[in-house]
Parts: sequence; C-alpha cells; structure tokens
Amino acid sequence: MTDSIPPPPSPEVGYVPEPIFEKPPILTRVLETAEDKIREPLARRKFFQRLFLLDRDWMTRITMLMLIGAMVWGVIGGLDAYGFQSQAYDYATSGTITLTNQEIYSSITLHGLRMLFGFAQQLEMALFGLLAINAMGVKPRHKWALYTSVGLINASIMLLEGPFYIWPAFNDNYFPSLGWTFSSPLGIQGQSAYAIGPLWFLGWYALTAAVLIWAGWMLVHFRDWLRSRPAGAAGRLPVSLLFVFATVILIPITYGPLLVSTTWDIGTYYLGWGLNPLVNQVIFWMFGHGIVYVLFLIPVAALYLLIPILSKRPIYSYRFAILAAVLFIILTPLLGIHHLFLTALPTWATYTTMVLSFLIIIPSAVTFFSLWMTMKGVRRSQWEWNIVALFALLAFAGSIAGGLSGPDVATIGANVDLHNSLFVLSHFHTITILAIVTGAYAVLYAVFPLLCGRLWFSMWLARIHFLTTAIGGIIIVVCFEGLGTLGILRRQILFPNVPAVDLYNVILFAGIIVILVGQLFFVLNGFLTAYRGRPIVTSGLSFDEAIRAAARSTYVGSTVPVQDVPVQRKATRARREHVEKLWVGSVIVLIVVVLAAATPQALSVTNGITSAANAPAGSEYVTLSGQQYYWTVNETGPIRGTFDNAIVAYAGQWISVNATATGATQSLYIPFRSLPMVNVQVVPGSDSYALFQAPSTPGVYGAPDGEFDGPWFGQDAAALIVLPAVGASDLSAFQSGGGAGDIYNPPILTAASANLVGDSEGLFNHSIPGPTLYAGAGVVSFRWEVPLSSIGTNNYLVNVTSNDKNAQQQYVIDRNYTLPYPVGIYEITATHGLRLVTAPQSLRINRVINESVLLASGVYLYGLVSPVSYSYNPGGQSNGSTGSQLGEVMGLWGVLWVGP
Repeated sequence: MTDSIPPPPSPEVGYVPEPIFEKPPILTRVLETAEDKIREPLARRKFFQRLFLLDRDWMTRITMLMLIGAMVWGVIGGLDAYGFQSQAYDYATSGTITLTNQEIYSSITLHGLRMLFGFAQQLEMALFGLLAINAMGVKPRHKWALYTSVGLINASIMLLEGPFYIWPAFNDNYFPSLGWTFSSPLGIQGQSAYAIGPLWFLGWYALTAAVLIWAGWMLVHFRDWLRSRPAGAAGRLPVSLLFVFATVILIPITYGPLLVSTTWDIGTYYLGWGLNPLVNQVIFWMFGHGIVYVLFLIPVAALYLLIPILSKRPIYSYRFAILAAVLFIILTPLLGIHHLFLTALPTWATYTTMVLSFLIIIPSAVTFFSLWMTMKGVRRSQWEWNIVALFALLAFAGSIAGGLSGPDVATIGANVDLHNSLFVLSHFHTITILAIVTGAYAVLYAVFPLLCGRLWFSMWLARIHFLTTAIGGIIIVVCFEGLGTLGILRRQILFPNVPAVDLYNVILFAGIIVILVGQLFFVLNGFLTAYRGRPIVTSGLSFDEAIRAAARSTYVGSTVPVQDVPVQRKATRARREHVEKLWVGSVIVLIVVVLAAATPQALSVTNGITSAANAPAGSEYVTLSGQQYYWTVNETGPIRGTFDNAIVAYAGQWISVNATATGATQSLYIPFRSLPMVNVQVVPGSDSYALFQAPSTPGVYGAPDGEFDGPWFGQDAAALIVLPAVGASDLSAFQSGGGAGDIYNPPILTAASANLVGDSEGLFNHSIPGPTLYAGAGVVSFRWEVPLSSIGTNNYLVNVTSNDKNAQQQYVIDRNYTLPYPVGIYEITATHGLRLVTAPQSLRINRVINESVLLASGVYLYGLVSPVSYSYNPGGQSNGSTGSQLGEVMGLWGVLWVGP
C-alpha cells in the first residue's frame, strides 16, 4: 500500500496544510481556543475591553492581568492590617477586642502573605517582565508558561489562607495564625500544639512553582536577547535591567530553601521524618530574608531606570552598577541567620553573618551614591516634580532611611534590645512601604500609560495618592519605632495599657486608615485612565521620551520638554570611578570601625547563649521548659521550688538560666531599659543559656514570651519576682525607679481598694500577669470576680466544643457557675516553692469573692497559678485537614506583695 500524495494547494481556497510536527501541542491549542472563546465576547464590551486590554497582544493582556491581581491582593492585604489594628485600637481605648485570637493573628499572617507575594512579588513580575521585553526588543514567547505562573501565584495565596467557611455557623478560626515567617516546628501536626492544615504547605509549593516558572521564562528572553545580537556587535543591557537580571538569578537561590524547608515540614507532618527545628529555621530564613532583597530590587531597578530618564543624563557609573548587582546576588543568600542571632547557633555562624550583614551596605551605598551623582547639578529648568519624580524621590529617601536602621537589627549586641520588638517592623515597613511600594508606584506611573495607551486621567487623584501614601507610611514607621523603643513586641495584641502605648496605637490606626484610603484614589485613577483617559501619542518618541510624556500627565503646567538632549560629561570615566572608589573606601573604613567596636559585645552575647557561663557563688539556677503557652520553672540555689510562669530571685542575685522548649520557639524576654536587657530565643531541640543579675530593687518585672507561638501568644507571659535580700520591703523604690523601665511590669494597686475583674481574654484588669496588689502585714483584703459575660470564644477557661455561640456560658451555668480549677493565695517560700495559705476552692464564675486573710510580710501569688488545658474543636471540626488548636494557658493570676 503506497502513501497518497496530497494535492497541490488550490488557488481558489488558498489553503496549505500545516505539517503535523509544526503544529503547537494539543494542550496549547486547547488553551488558545478556550482563551479566545472567553476573550472575544468580553472584548465586545467596552468596560472589559478597556480594563483588561482585551484587544491588545497577549503580553500586554497578561501584564494587565498581573497588575489587577496585585492591586486586588494589595487592597485585601491592607484590610488585613486594618483588621488587626482596629482590635489594637479597641484594646487601647476600651480594653476590649471583638475578634477571636485566631482571627486577629491570622489577619497579621495573611497581611504579610498577601502584601509580600500577592501584591509585591506579582507586581515585580509584571513590571520587570514588561520592562525587560520592551527594553531588550525581543519577541515575547511561551505565553502559557507565563499564564501558568500568574495562575499559580494567585492560587497560592488562596491555598495559604487555609480552609474557610463561606457561611460559618459559628466562627471561622482555621485561617493560619503562624505569621508569614513561620518557624518550625510551629504548625506541624504531631510536633506542635497548634497545627495548620495541609493547604498551607501546598500554598508554599504553588508560590515557589509560580515564581520559578517566571524566572525561567525571563531567562529564556535574556538568552534570546544575547542570541539576537549580531556576532561581534557591541552593546550592553540598560543599567536598570542589570538589577532585573539580578532578581531573576536571586529567585531560585531564594525560593530553593523555601522548597527544602516546606518539604521537610510536610515530610515530618505526614511521613514522620526526623526534624531539627534550628536547622530548618536556618534554611527557611535563607528565603525569609532573601525575599526582602528580591523585592528591594524593585526600587533599585526603578531608580536606575527613572533617574537617568528624568534628569536626561546617563548613570554616573555603569561599572559600579554592575558591582552593586553582583554583590547583591552574592550576599543576599548569606544573611538569613541574622534573624537567629539569639538562638543557640555556633558563635562563628552568627558572627560571620553579622559581618556579612554589614558588607551588604556596600552595594546599597554604591547604588544611592551613583543615583545622587547622576542627579547632582541638574538645572531647575530641566526637572519637574511630577508624580513619577515624587515617588522616585520617596523611594530614594525610604531606601536610605531603611538602610540606616538596618545595622541596628544586624548587630548582635543591639539585637538583644530590638529582636522581635516593633522596632523591627519599623525597619521592615520603612523598606516595604517607603522604598519597595513607592518604587513600584514610580514605575507604574511611568509605564501604565504606555501599557494601556492612555494618559493619566487625573493629576489631582495622583497627587492625593502620593500625599496619603507618604503621610500614612511615615506615620506607620514612626509609631512602630516608638512602640519598639518602649519594648513592645510585634504581633502583640494584649499590650500594656499605659498612656504612651495606647497613644501610639491610636495614631498608628489613623496612619493605616490614611494609607488605605489613599490607595483607593490610585485604583480609581487607574480605572478611569484605562476607561476614559486621553490617548497618548508616542509616535516618533524614544522610550525615554515616552516615559517623560507619561509622567507629564501628572504635572500641572509642565514646561520641561520631553525630548532627549545631548549630554557632554564634564568628568571623565576615570575621574568618576575614582570618586566612586573613594566613596566605597570610606564606607568600608566606617564598616570596619563599627564592626571592631561591636565585636566584643557580639562574642559575649553569642557565647553566653550557646554555653553555660560560670555563675558566681550564691547564684540562682533556673531550668526553664517552654510549653505552649507557659514556662515551667524549676529553681535550685538559695530559693528552691517549682513555679509556672514565675522566676523568683533575691535582689541583686545572679540568675543562671538553662532553657529548652517544645512545640514552638520561645523567648525569655525581660525588656529592662535602665538595666541590661534579657532576650534569648529557645528553639525546640536545643538548649539556650543566660546569665544575668536580678535588679537591685525588689518588685515584679514583666517577662512576656518574645516569640510568637500560636493564638494564645498574648497570654504567654511570665514574671521575674525579685524578693528583698534581707527582711521585708514595700514597693516605693520599685515605683519611684520606674521598675527598671520594663514596659510589661504589671500595674500596682492597693489591695484594699483593688477591684479585680476577669475579662474576655481570661485576665484580671486587662493585665498579664494581673495587677500587683500591695498591703501591709496583718489582715489583707481585696475582691475579685470573673463575670459570666467574660466567658466566650477568647476565654481559655472553657473549651470550644460546639458551634453554638452561647455554649461556653451554658457550660458554666450547667455546672453551677463552678469550674474545676484551684484558686487561692499562695506564699512564695525559699525552700518549698508555693504554699497555699487559704482554704482550697474552685473557680467560681459570676460571683464577687471577698478575700480577707491574715498574712505576714512576704510575697504571695493570687488566683489561678497553674495552666488550664485548652482545646478549640467546635463540632469536631479540628482535624488533620483543618488543623488543631491545643494549649496550656494561664493568665488569671498575679502577685500579692505584703510589706512591713
């Protein structure tokens, strides 16, 4: 049987059969057909056609889709921040919160995820892809790889949200309360009391796949650019694309460790793999810190793109720009350990990371010096402060401000004072809001008219957007810094209700509202521009001139021409590079001086954490075992005994601590301000040590857990109880001395006039520990109550087992308003720990208890001084698919100080 020969093409038909091996794959053809069927009817509607640019090429359409997706996640992520801070505002002004702990802490987690990845990472992919393709002049290829990347990055955010109920019968508390910087073993079933569902891990897989696919897609086009140049042809990448290329290289280096860490977690979850939490955290932080630099290259690339265009000058030094890009690539993966300075990692690892953290100042210094020198001397007649220029200036200033606060958290000695405080968030949000976001907006205002073919609709909307972003961002950064300087912890909702803290939280809430409202003006302006903006005319314009034309639409009465002008450099390249070398040399000298000054304290801190120091004679030896959510304290020395959430020592006594943890990383955090601060991270599976001297003034010092360990993080707070070395004492010296500046010290009340009331968080008078009561020796009286109205979802005293919102209060009523938890007054003794001095009694709800007991001078504990086992499992919904929430919680206790 012979093969038939196809007939020649008919002139009438004009059809030439396509060889089967040249046809696109079947899947591609199916997807193309599906896309056409979806796009064509929508394109006939002006609204969709203008908004999604459905009549444009596929690269433009996908870029617009990514921009819209980024804005959607940005708005939702902003509302997450609003949700958390609205509760902080309520707690600051009224001492109450309305959302559940799970909802509050998950809002912080989702805020980070949606803003960093749904918004910033997707925005970076959209802008860098658009700039690279157009600047290199290559034809975009592999449409469906880019579509897949876009689909996966948006799907990943939804997966990371975890299981949720569209119409919850009770409450929806299965969103992830981990923090976007989740730390193993927190969240892993069988390893932690708070376990997350598997969708969380699948979300990280999807995110990693999305970004790696995009990086591969970009590399293909960089390769196409190299191949498209004629043999021997001169030419180099535009300076901004050096940093786009650096981003593409950094992505697999950054996201690879995330893939390893997530696989290890899920292997432990389902396959019973062995887990070393400290090593896992080291691997994760290669991603957790690296992603910040991946995103920080947005403003770097933006400024390298826009400053030369706006100033009509070439960049000051191309060679030093290459140096900066190379140093960013080399140093970024090596800095993650500076988030773990206070763990039991070897001294060589932490100290080396501190040195490297200072070295990354060099590429930043090179970058911003080159940019400044590029602008220096530009005539006023050749410069206008349009919105592109204003956002670029703000990104420039924000990058420098964020960089100046960076060495504080990158220095081991300073890290003791700042780690996990809101100062860290001030530094982080200086970079994210005032540098990354503003840099992205500078590029968006420059290229969006070129993307949609229309000039900006309203320059006034653009101005309002700039002002609200700048004002709101600065308020947020300043308030975070103020709170951090006071010692307030990040993710802390049950903060001390003192005037300074409350005021900062009120102003912070206002700042968040300002910046959120401002973004609505941008969204409105973007929509009106795409739908009703005047067409932009770019015919005959170069790329730089088109950018200037787009920027002019955001400025009133522009007089600066958009045309390029020839530039005659006054300084030779050798002269410029000599100046750069002098600048870099001076920066290096400064770094060496700072490192030399910081080294002794750095080595002292790390050696003190990794190994037990020789304690002086008469020291108190304390063994801490961190649980979720309390410390078990075992003491030997002049004081012997076992306590929960209380460390007891004599005034001026040295305290030697050996700390371990299970279930989650813990932290012994005593934020003294007039004494050396105590701050030690305790990672499960490793021992951490501390040696410090108790204050010389007797009193009760707050010691909250400094590491987030789940939804009951707010209740996880201990106290350092410093007894008088000799005889009895009152608290006058403690009060006059400000309690060593520890913001978490519980308030002091006179026992006779005190009225202790349990709140919905299971605390007395919104304080953890409860207020310190003071009385003279003799008959001591005070009153306390736990109202029935305080029993609810956020009160750990009753488990959540039903979807009925009234079930917890009904549980109490059915048991005659009595819960089986022992309460009373306990004397702290030097030889036997705690001794009950009142008759044993169970916790009574909705009844005023009048305590009256004869007490000698000394220090006592009152209330519920041991943890309560808690389980959140409404209707049996907690399981391996949704997650589980258990814990040992205590908060309804305090110190009774009986003086002479």
